[in-house]
Amino acid sequence: MMMGLDVLEPVFEDRELQYYTSRTSQLIRRNGDHRGIACGNSARLRNKLRDVCDLHARCEVIDDSLVIHGLNPPGPVVHIEYDYRRGFPYPTFTPVL
Repeated sequence: MMMGLDVLEPVFEDRELQYYTSRTSQLIRRNGDHRGIACGNSARLRNKLRDVCDLHARCEVIDDSLVIHGLNPPGPVVHIEYDYRRGFPYPTFTPVL
């Protein structure tokens, strides 16, 4: 599940959004699934969510390539490409040396 926090913040009050994200996280963990929350630097709940996440990573474009690197826990820079042979975008991750 992927969720854009910047899109939801204008729609919901902070308290409602915190409840929704924490409740959804409980259900996703119970089912053994994963969820990504994307948010920009201006997101109001960014710091609160960062403190309770299992992984905090930064996505950015460097030299026209999409990369991600772990901030907590620290991790390597990884290039993200998408494979469309399955009929849908399937991400592939390649470590950048």
